[in-house]
Amino acid sequence: SSPAWPTAGRAWPTTPGTRTDSAMNASGAVEAAGFRPAVVRAAAAVADLRLTISAQHAAGGPGFQTCGLATERPAAIVRDVWESILADLPQADPLRHRVAVVAHGGYGRRQMAPYSDVDLMLLHADAPPAAVADAARRIVQDLFDAGLQVGHSVRGVAEACRLAAGDATILSTLLDCRTLAGPDGLRERLAARLAAAVRR
Repeated sequence: SSPAWPTAGRAWPTTPGTRTDSAMNASGAVEAAGFRPAVVRAAAAVADLRLTISAQHAAGGPGFQTCGLATERPAAIVRDVWESILADLPQADPLRHRVAVVAHGGYGRRQMAPYSDVDLMLLHADAPPAAVADAARRIVQDLFDAGLQVGHSVRGVAEACRLAAGDATILSTLLDCRTLAGPDGLRERLAARLAAAVRR
């Protein structure tokens, strides 16, 4: 199972009302621009995350705690946005069962610094191509509108393995991937095939 990073236990000082007001201002601006409720929630969560990290850093907080926050909070944001997209798409059932949102690279390893890119892959198997492309476009746009920088790709399991076999950088980023949303079996299939290829 994934390690639990400590993100609570010490009350980090902030100016009264600062975090709440800033998060509300961020979500209010996004809401006023006509974005969907999930994007509004995501924008507020991103603003709150950055203020929390700033307060921890100013108070001399340990780096591993900042790393934990910068990893786990965005994961919750990604899951909420993904679920909202599925709820809004007419072809949600095939996507729910045949597409996984996978973190990889430093994000997959839980080695995130503040403002690091959130590297995501939509890993799929026999899902409708047009629906997958639409979902990919929407999740990247929604997360960008919320204030996250997203690196993204859309891959089938076989395609991801083929690309990893020809590029050591791609291979290294995929060896530490983890599932944020969707069926974890897709990631397990990918991990098994990559491990077998590495042993050859």
